[in-house]
Amino acid sequence: MKPAAAILLGLMLAAAVAAPAQVSDPLTPSEAAQVRDTAGKPEKRLPLLLAFAEQRLTQFEQVRLATPRPPGRDAQLYALLRQYAAILPEYDNAAGDLASGAGRTSLNDQKKYNLLKILTPVVATLQHLQTMLQHIQTASSPSDLANYHFELQECLDVTSDTLQDTQDDLPPAPAAAQP
Repeated sequence: MKPAAAILLGLMLAAAVAAPAQVSDPLTPSEAAQVRDTAGKPEKRLPLLLAFAEQRLTQFEQVRLATPRPPGRDAQLYALLRQYAAILPEYDNAAGDLASGAGRTSLNDQKKYNLLKILTPVVATLQHLQTMLQHIQTASSPSDLANYHFELQECLDVTSDTLQDTQDDLPPAPAAAQP
């Protein structure tokens, strides 16, 4: 019986390792529907995704500062940071499609997006998100930071990379007309 139990345990472990990790959608069903509604509209999709990311940080601060501490507080804080970090790659994909023109439906699609007009406010939002994360880092107690330091650092890194990529996608501003 022992060899059979060992084989069964080995098979269960192999199945667990081979199974893809469950990654939950960082967006609520309502949010996902809103994002779907912006298909082909990067000027709406990019700010929408960043608004959802900002909501996660606002919720994080509400939970972090709540008195008395809500049950499961540490798990909630960690989950909100994970959701935030998972939303930004969605933004990166949409921004990359916009910058490369991949969002066009056909070669004959002549719709051109004004990257400067779309990305300039997005850069400001990303800078605001970065400031929010830096505030969380400096305002958190050492015991709180011990619980979510690595996830917070991941959020800071992802935000910094996203901000840099977005700034790199910005076209130069048109020169002002000389009188």
